[in-house]
Amino acid sequence: MALLLLHKLISAWMILMVLLPWTTFGFNFSVGETEEVSVTFKDTVQFNMTVFSSDQTGFFKLESADIDVIVLTDAVDVTIVENTTFPFTMTISLHGQFVGRSKLKIVHSSVEVSSVVVNVHTPFKELGTVATIILASWLVISYVVMAAKVEPKVLLEKIKPPWALLLGMMCQFILMPPVAYALCKVFDLRGAAAVGLVLVGTCPGGFFSNIEILLLDCDIVLSLAMTTFSTFISVGMMPLNLFIYAQPFIEEDGRLQTPFQELLIQLAGLVLPLVVGVPFFYKFPKIREYCLKLVKPFTFILMVLGVVLYIPAQYYVFFGDWKVWVTSSIITLIGAFFGMGVARIANFDYVASITIAIETGCQNTLLAVSVAKLFYVAPESDVVAIIPLLIAILSGLEGFVVVFLYYLYLYVKRKPKVAPVESVESPEGDKPSAVGSTPDAELNTLEAKDNKGFTDEENSKSQHFVEDEKKQDIQEDKTKKRTSRKNKKAKNPKGYVIYGDT
Repeated sequence: MALLLLHKLISAWMILMVLLPWTTFGFNFSVGETEEVSVTFKDTVQFNMTVFSSDQTGFFKLESADIDVIVLTDAVDVTIVENTTFPFTMTISLHGQFVGRSKLKIVHSSVEVSSVVVNVHTPFKELGTVATIILASWLVISYVVMAAKVEPKVLLEKIKPPWALLLGMMCQFILMPPVAYALCKVFDLRGAAAVGLVLVGTCPGGFFSNIEILLLDCDIVLSLAMTTFSTFISVGMMPLNLFIYAQPFIEEDGRLQTPFQELLIQLAGLVLPLVVGVPFFYKFPKIREYCLKLVKPFTFILMVLGVVLYIPAQYYVFFGDWKVWVTSSIITLIGAFFGMGVARIANFDYVASITIAIETGCQNTLLAVSVAKLFYVAPESDVVAIIPLLIAILSGLEGFVVVFLYYLYLYVKRKPKVAPVESVESPEGDKPSAVGSTPDAELNTLEAKDNKGFTDEENSKSQHFVEDEKKQDIQEDKTKKRTSRKNKKAKNPKGYVIYGDT
């Protein structure tokens, strides 16, 4: 009996120790007039904090749970005594440090006794909504353009054999998601920021990779084929990879749950222009040409509007911490490095390997931003979109540098190496000319202007060939003149020699 009683006491004590940290005291307060406080990024707002009741007396302090998101501009201390009259009001000042979700907590003896939620939203919310609509329209048009550019016969050529295509799909959907997950772990990214990085890693290839591959003189047909087929496969692989690699970060915040049903509907809707457009444009080539002509200026207008509207509405992304900047700048390079390595190990040539590398590293950040903005709740959606937006900007700059270096290399390689040509005085003593009129001077000119990259032996043979041809031409001219003179002399009855034009 005594042992049973002792067992119950120990069990009660253990339960008390477990529940004590979550025990809340009766400190009832509010900030502002709504249940959750809202502040704009980089804005400072004053609120009325009302304390309605407290079960305890003593010294209480108001603190920010995350100073990277919300900051109290002044220290807020509350003293409760036995004869304190409730409710009472005091003024506090909050500064939105960064976009996100945090809370203000009341601390008593280093224990949190109560709290309220604070949301820091992006500035220009209406402008951001318009920019998101333009972004979604731009995304749909990019798939329509892809459908117009893709030719079924060309795609079939890449499918037979399909090894390059299969290797590209493997790099995009099997290699890139764990790379993104590993970067989150290495740089200790959590919550919405980690979900944003994994989201980019699960996306298919985008139109930016097609442009870069075209500029780098790589296999544009393979690039279009990879982008097309990866878009089809992403309907199933993107939700699957999000479920596998984003779930550990989603569990920390229930508001980050991915709406898989809505995501599947959107991806299926994006595939629809390809399913319908490819055979339609193939059957009606005139409509295809007209569509491409019409789409180009319309896409340019959307690009300008997107940049003009999105930069003011989303300028908060430039205030991310160094971890966000580093991961956003290296994920594309790491993906391209692994894609190049796998392709070379598989014994593909350099052109195909570079194409696979670019398609692996350059994910469809436009799709990632659209998913973040449309399917996650604010302000978490704005935080999820930070890394996709930064990757879009930084990968564009990296691509520009690569293309610039490539064309600089071509310019240096193809620049003709012309030897200096000495001036030769003309026979009349007039103005010096670069080359005389003699056969030897012409041969010197041929030597000086040799920029074909021939060897000395080839140049020597070529020069001897030119000399022999010129000698042969001169000999033929002399023979013709002698024959002409003989004919004219034979026809002159008085015996005079007529030389004609000689």
